[in-house]
Amino acid sequence: MSLNELKQYQLSLIESLHQEQNQFNESISKLDIDGMISKAYIYSNKLINIKKDMEMVKEKSKRLKKRILKLQEDKQKRALEKELEREEQVQRDKLLVPIIIKSKKNDDDTKS
Repeated sequence: MSLNELKQYQLSLIESLHQEQNQFNESISKLDIDGMISKAYIYSNKLINIKKDMEMVKEKSKRLKKRILKLQEDKQKRALEKELEREEQVQRDKLLVPIIIKSKKNDDDTKS
């Protein structure tokens, strides 16, 4: 091989290398890696915020469930107390009926 042939071969290799580098740069610019990385960071932060929100909602629902159970227990307790009061009133009324009837009989007897 002569020196001129080597120079020509070297120039063709350099030209091929420049073409490959240009193609590589074009493909990198098309991918927009920086934009993709910034989007990934943004979405990662959004995901973290969503997880925090979900945890907060979970805690709130847990507290609400506790409160609901307490309110239901209180309501049942009041209903039971009210029922007991009704039963006591019915028992008192049953006890009063004979007294009233006896009183009326005595009044009727004394009038005659």
